Amino acid sequence: MRERSWTTEQSQAIQSRGGTLLVSAAAGSGKTAVLVERVVSMLLDEEHPVDADRLLVVTFSNAAAREMRQRIDARLAQEQAARPYSQHLRRQRFLMERAHISTIHAFCLDLISRHTEELDLPADFILGEEGRLSLIRQEAAAQAIENFYASDGDGSFSDLVELLSGGRDDNRVTDTIFKLYDFIRSHPFYEDWLAGKEKMYDPAIPAEQTVWGKTILAYGTEAITYCLQQNRELLEQMDGILELEKAYGAPFREDGQRLSALLSSLRSGDWDSCCAQLQTFSFGRLGALRGFEDDVLKKSLQSRRDQIKKIIKGLAQRQFCADAGEFREDISDLRPKVSTLFSLVLAYDRQYSQLKKEQKLLDFSDLEHMALRLLMERLGDTYRPTALAQQTAQEYEEVLVDEYQDTNSAQDMIFSAVSRQGENLFMVGDVKQSIYRFRQAMPEIFMEKLDRYGPFDGKNYPAKIILGKNFRSRPEVTEFVNFVFRQLMSQKMGEMEYSREQELIPAADYPPDKQMQAELHLIDIQEEKANAVQLEAAYVARRIARLMTDGSTVWENGAPRPVRFGDVCILLRSPKNKAQVYREAFLKEGINSWSDSRNGFLQAREIRVMVAFLQMLDNPYRDIPLLTVLMSDLFGFTPDQIAKIRLLDQRGSFYAALQESARQGNESSAAFLRQTQHLRRLAVSMPVAGLLTEIYARTDYPAIVSAYPMGQARKANLHQLCSFAVAFEKSGGRGLYAFVRFLDRLSDQKADFEPASSGGGSDAVQILSIHRSKGLEFPYVFLCDGAKAFNKQDLRDRIAVHPQMGFACVRRDSALLKEFTTVPLEALRLENERAGLSEELRVLYVALTRAKEKLFITMSGNVDKMLQKASLAAQGPLQPFVVRRADSIGAWLLMCALRHPDCHELRERAGAVFGGLAESEQAALQVVFGQVQEWKTLENNEATKVVSGPDEVFLARLRANGAWRYPYEEATHIPQKLGVSAVAKKETSERYAFTKTPRFLTGEKMSGAQRGDALHHFMQYADYERCAADPDSELERLLQLEYLTPAQAQVIPLEHIAHFFSSDLYRRMTASDRLERELRFLWEIDGSLMGYENAGEDRITVQGVADCVFWEEDGAVIVDYKTDRVSCAEELADKYREQLRIYRLILQQSLQTPVKSCILYSFYLEREIELEFPDEDKAGLRGEVNA
Repeated sequence: MRERSWTTEQSQAIQSRGGTLLVSAAAGSGKTAVLVERVVSMLLDEEHPVDADRLLVVTFSNAAAREMRQRIDARLAQEQAARPYSQHLRRQRFLMERAHISTIHAFCLDLISRHTEELDLPADFILGEEGRLSLIRQEAAAQAIENFYASDGDGSFSDLVELLSGGRDDNRVTDTIFKLYDFIRSHPFYEDWLAGKEKMYDPAIPAEQTVWGKTILAYGTEAITYCLQQNRELLEQMDGILELEKAYGAPFREDGQRLSALLSSLRSGDWDSCCAQLQTFSFGRLGALRGFEDDVLKKSLQSRRDQIKKIIKGLAQRQFCADAGEFREDISDLRPKVSTLFSLVLAYDRQYSQLKKEQKLLDFSDLEHMALRLLMERLGDTYRPTALAQQTAQEYEEVLVDEYQDTNSAQDMIFSAVSRQGENLFMVGDVKQSIYRFRQAMPEIFMEKLDRYGPFDGKNYPAKIILGKNFRSRPEVTEFVNFVFRQLMSQKMGEMEYSREQELIPAADYPPDKQMQAELHLIDIQEEKANAVQLEAAYVARRIARLMTDGSTVWENGAPRPVRFGDVCILLRSPKNKAQVYREAFLKEGINSWSDSRNGFLQAREIRVMVAFLQMLDNPYRDIPLLTVLMSDLFGFTPDQIAKIRLLDQRGSFYAALQESARQGNESSAAFLRQTQHLRRLAVSMPVAGLLTEIYARTDYPAIVSAYPMGQARKANLHQLCSFAVAFEKSGGRGLYAFVRFLDRLSDQKADFEPASSGGGSDAVQILSIHRSKGLEFPYVFLCDGAKAFNKQDLRDRIAVHPQMGFACVRRDSALLKEFTTVPLEALRLENERAGLSEELRVLYVALTRAKEKLFITMSGNVDKMLQKASLAAQGPLQPFVVRRADSIGAWLLMCALRHPDCHELRERAGAVFGGLAESEQAALQVVFGQVQEWKTLENNEATKVVSGPDEVFLARLRANGAWRYPYEEATHIPQKLGVSAVAKKETSERYAFTKTPRFLTGEKMSGAQRGDALHHFMQYADYERCAADPDSELERLLQLEYLTPAQAQVIPLEHIAHFFSSDLYRRMTASDRLERELRFLWEIDGSLMGYENAGEDRITVQGVADCVFWEEDGAVIVDYKTDRVSCAEELADKYREQLRIYRLILQQSLQTPVKSCILYSFYLEREIELEFPDEDKAGLRGEVNA
């Protein structure tokens, strides 16, 4: 085998000894090979031997650790083959069995396992399964919240709940606990972090001196500097053009003066001055510009000025949302709430830890923090290594860490503790590929070391080595990557300068080929409702199909070969709901494809069937799981068979009907019962994983699902379910019942497992997320869905967290019933947005550097709109502020492409004039304007029509069946329960259906019904004696007691109410023997009495409320208050006579007293109306009253 040659920088990284070394390795630079060779060189060195078990090699995945071990062992085996009698090599290979090559969590787990007593842990603890831990988290949060409710003597917790909650529950409180807890656990000794961030809420510190104010002032300075530059460029563009000078000159100059004054205030840090200027900032009106020929220039000037307006408006409404006084008020209001929240999170931490301890469980973050407790101890305000840390550090000659850019603060402290305070630490990484911030990775740790360490000279340590040569890609790929990132990446956007030191240097051996230039495909879709993803997928599928037929090749082993499907990869920022669309498009073109989903395990077809099988075995009387299994491919019962079985027992469970079917000789039912009964007996004593294996063996289900689409992935999912069952039982779960309950709770909480990865096959186009592609490489890469907008959902959240800037949230004013943004929240949103977009830049870098030979980028949408937007930003070098304002990866790439020397056609279509273009060196770029073809099925194709007549016998049966009528159809229209008021509505609904005047014509804010409800509320709760004396004061009393809302109080007709209390009717009421208000009743009555003529013996339950009933010597009097606007008393009497007739019938029976009179009192007419009734049949009334 030919010995590999190393570059100077690679050799230095492999051979250097003597101190800490940081290797910044670009994509494709062979960093893993260098790390392996460094380990091997240390193991082979017989002059200064290092035993294999005296090295600690840390990677960030178990798969990477396995690969690392295999590669080191293979190199040692290769050396041993050349020197078979070497005792040194034989010893090293023996020690490789004990070599510490693992993830950080595996290292921490080993350390904790050997020191459980110091940590007060049970010796038989295990790592909890994610689904089970999720349930424990929910329980711990619920208990912590309940405890705070119980001890909320001063109302501080209620204030916090009011601040965070958005509905009728406290789910948002729970979500906030989880978000803050998960965030702080990436910090070592997070209790100190919380204490420090709580102190930031000090109202005595002026806004401009806080970390939040400084962040906003810096952003404002950057924004206004950009606006001022734009203003100057606008003035330069119209210089010498008299028409423009006359119409636009004066307003543009005034804009510049205001912007300059604002910039001066920002730089001086005068917070209130900035707020005042932004709130009063005005743009002068532009003069008329008629007949000006250069319409493109005119629109460009207006658009760029509108952009400045938008920036000013955003600063005024968001970042500078509060002046100094309002800022102090906000901090004073939020300080106790933040303190309560932090206490709640710590209480949750204790509760969660206790529940885990009771069940002998740990989670992954526990491993890091318990390792820190063992390795570090407090010394004043700092921490120092413990005696155990010093002892552990002596066990290792060197600590080597891969992917160091993805560490967090806790991990960084662990590495420092076990490497003699960083004296023998070897770190490899590439900050440009740090794309795991959502897992709390902190690339700033790597950046700080990269900035602080000096270049390697072999003498001074710590030192850094830059590996910039790329051995993966063609020059066409590497130079395009350099072209893009020279313009986009900076310290402010990307968290590092893309300098010459960071550029990719092509070093792979490829022959020149002009056809391998990068291609940018802009797929024009004008229809707003078109399915852009589907159309773009179809376009990409046709382009791949063309690759297979146009003679495209792949360079392999020094020679070209035809391209295969397996050489192609589709990268999507988010494959969810899109990967399947691409697979369907590829299928239509005859392209084999494979996608690796990372969600929806429990919803997969094969898993739903097996979960139902387990539920059915646990409890066969659950009909839905039982039917799911019966009608699945396992047993194949048809709907007709199911219906026949159900007819055997229509009232009991389906399992009882199935048993009856078996007794009557149905062999399919009997066979099913025999098999399931045997499995149920096994389930009593067999572990769930064993039970699943038995089910698979008896039903051959894995073979069945192999025939489905994506059969291998489905088969892998079935085996994955077994693995989850094993993990569940290892974490303390026991038996089928517990596992089924566990799955039920997961489903209720919408939690899920990760599907199995079955591998992509040898010759299939792979469809991956960009994150999943990290570490992989493909000859042809399609970066698709480029126009997808960045996901900024987190920035709209009402809370935010940041490592340096702490915690922030909105403020609520309960008096004004309003919610406000705050200066801390806006500052954190700015920094989180910058960090998020910096990560999106690094995600783009990872995507572009996966390509070995050719790179395709596709984006779809309205191309002219996309170009217009990008051209506004691409006028001159791309400043960090411009890069920050982009809304998609596609927008970034279009900005760069517009400034590429090759893209004349693109600039022409954009209709913009550009000054200095960017340097491209060898970065050739081809822009393709793609057209979407939509195929529509031909309708009315005479050649495909088949003429045939109907089956007359079957048609006659259909007609006979369709003519059948339910014999009791009339009864279906009779309600079981009815309110008496519905009688009046039934009579008047047709008569007044179109007579109601809309409120927007009457000008009323409340409807007539709402006004009537308000008056009834007043009459229900009013003290009649007080009201008769002073209606105004009684109204005020009811308003204070909140019996009425302010809106209701405004529409109470006090003059009409005063008239009622001076009427003869009221005097009769006060003189009566007894008076009842709001008399409620519930009664059963013949349906015919309610107007249902065909009711027969059917009865209707009637409920109602009588406004007032009073008793005189010769009987009771019913009074009903009405507010209807009518023209005469007869109209009101006709409308409500039937309702009062029912009142009279029911109350006479229920109260066992004659009702001598029914009176309507009309507040609108200010009079009483006594109703007359014919003799009615009281038969058929029975029931009871609830007065």
